[in-house]
Amino acid sequence: YTVTDETTHTVELTGYVTAPEGALTIPATVTNEDTEYSVTSIGSSAFSSCTSLKAVTIPASVTNIGSSAFSSCYYLKAVTIPASVTNIGSSAFSSCYYLKAVTIPASVTNIGSNAFRNCSSLTAVTLPDGLTTIGNSAFFNCTSLTGITLPDGLTTIGDTAFSNCTSLTGITIPNTVTSIGSSAFRSCSSLATVTIGSSVTSIGSSAFYGCTALAEINVDGSNTAYSSANGVLFDKAQTALICYPAGKPQLEYTIPSSVTVIGKNAFSYCAALTTLTIPASVTSIGEWAFDGCTALAEMTVLATIPPELSSNNSFEGVSREIPVYVPAASLAAYKEAEGWKEFTNLQAINTSGLPAAVMPESIRMQGGLLHNPQGLHLTLYDMQGRQVYSGTAATLSQPAGVYVVRCAGASGKVLF
Repeated sequence: YTVTDETTHTVELTGYVTAPEGALTIPATVTNEDTEYSVTSIGSSAFSSCTSLKAVTIPASVTNIGSSAFSSCYYLKAVTIPASVTNIGSSAFSSCYYLKAVTIPASVTNIGSNAFRNCSSLTAVTLPDGLTTIGNSAFFNCTSLTGITLPDGLTTIGDTAFSNCTSLTGITIPNTVTSIGSSAFRSCSSLATVTIGSSVTSIGSSAFYGCTALAEINVDGSNTAYSSANGVLFDKAQTALICYPAGKPQLEYTIPSSVTVIGKNAFSYCAALTTLTIPASVTSIGEWAFDGCTALAEMTVLATIPPELSSNNSFEGVSREIPVYVPAASLAAYKEAEGWKEFTNLQAINTSGLPAAVMPESIRMQGGLLHNPQGLHLTLYDMQGRQVYSGTAATLSQPAGVYVVRCAGASGKVLF
């Protein structure tokens, strides 16, 4: 231990030699040369890599748990944190792989960066109402954490705070939170719903990237910075589309005509999306915006000036052979524009005065065949965007699989 204040006889515990049978009760006081000192702080790396340590009880005299205090105590399964503690330092319990449950007392206002990083067995965390900050990567890679209640009073969720919490199924951001950090919930692959409170004014990039089960994001209507429509996240004015949830099940989506910017990673890994309409208002598309949208089989882009792509990876993973319908007067411009010219099936459409396209009711699937009794012209594409049929046949058969049919300017998905 190290004496930090001779007058008040306080002491910082900087290490401990043995823990009988793997259990340790840290003393509230220590004596040196007949002088008694109160233990008020557990120093940085005090018990780091004590791999035989299985349980720790911290006394009520302690107010601070220092950085990396118990990091890499791989077999630590239980810890008792007293109500006197106000701060849990960075990496304090990182890589405590067997730690299963933690109750953080009401006195704690700050959980430092990486505090519980890689606690892969952690299934339950109780956070206090007085908590204001969850630091960067505080619960990164806590892969067994199925749910957590964020307390009222919390204001900041740090970068990658819950990234790769692959068992987390839902999260509600309380009304007191103002900032959600970059990649805060990145790769939370079981996360199905997110509710964002009224005070959030900042959401970092890729906050929900890789959340492949996420079906809806809902924003409190009184929020002045963000909004949602049908589970899709926008800025308040809906001029920027921030996140179309990757697990959203619908096959077709028409971006609202108010949108001018499609953000970074906005549609990343939307596995179900097959047909997309981008309105004339869109002027720019962020990097990785459609990364991994491998089912996308058809796009209609109504902008007369090709939207600027942040990089050639905006459509990473999307087949360049899918039909992309653009205004007839702008076809040549799209064929020369960076990124757009990579699409080999650019087709012209007349956008003046046409009503919204609706698939004719006569087009239907029955008995494993596509029926077209009126002899309308239809085009069929496989899921790689390759045209497999174009004509007016009354009935049509194809090998078993999922296809996209286009007729009278409308498109739909059919199963043979």
